[in-house]
Amino acid sequence: MPTKKSVFVTILEEDSALQASLTKKLETAGLAVNIGSWDTRDPFAWAKTSEAVLNHHAWVIAGRDFTSSNNRSALSLCTLRIFSVRGTAFPVLLVPSSDFPDIASLPTPLRETVCVRSRIGAKCAILTETYKRIPSEFRLCPHIRNNSELWFEVGPVDAIWDEVLFASGMQKSGEGIPVACAVGTAKKMPDKSSIIHPHLNIKRQVHEIPCRGFSISNKLNSQTSYFVQVSACPEVLAFGGTSAENTNSLHVIDLV
Repeated sequence: MPTKKSVFVTILEEDSALQASLTKKLETAGLAVNIGSWDTRDPFAWAKTSEAVLNHHAWVIAGRDFTSSNNRSALSLCTLRIFSVRGTAFPVLLVPSSDFPDIASLPTPLRETVCVRSRIGAKCAILTETYKRIPSEFRLCPHIRNNSELWFEVGPVDAIWDEVLFASGMQKSGEGIPVACAVGTAKKMPDKSSIIHPHLNIKRQVHEIPCRGFSISNKLNSQTSYFVQVSACPEVLAFGGTSAENTNSLHVIDLV
């Protein structure tokens, strides 16, 4: 008998009726279900959720609040972490218990998800059976260091990056900006690093948000990454291998 595909379910608010309904629908579709807690009071709780999701075949996010900045930023970080390991085709389903969110207004990582209201079990089961990893053109992964620091890892997958730039910020000036950087082996936070020609106070606007950028002249390839620590989770970030004076050639990610 084949092993059941498993689904990790996150419910954004305490809602026993929603939990019971979702569990029944998913189990009826032949899926094994695990329910996880969700608490944005801990700014790094998303990391534990991402590790739990990576032990399953799909992630279902249900609830009412897809608008608060705390939920949106934590869901974005969690989704980025999952996609960095499994690719953007990994099944992530949004199940709103009230009004449907406007997909175009969601943070960039959540725009890659599937928003469903009906036949949730059947749709989730189909996605777990048909999932195949789709390679990305870049690496983007959030990391937690020393249980207190938020870092982003960026780098190319099948290219060479020169003059690498990372910029981030929030509407509240001075928050969510880079404060430290390093270069090292991909997917592994470096203990030591040598930075070539760093420029550490580049100012620019990204999606009308004031950002601060760090750029370096280290050459990155598929085996090396640029790691940047930020003071808080930014609303937007932009990165890429470029020396351009604008952000047109950069990858731009909205996190809130």
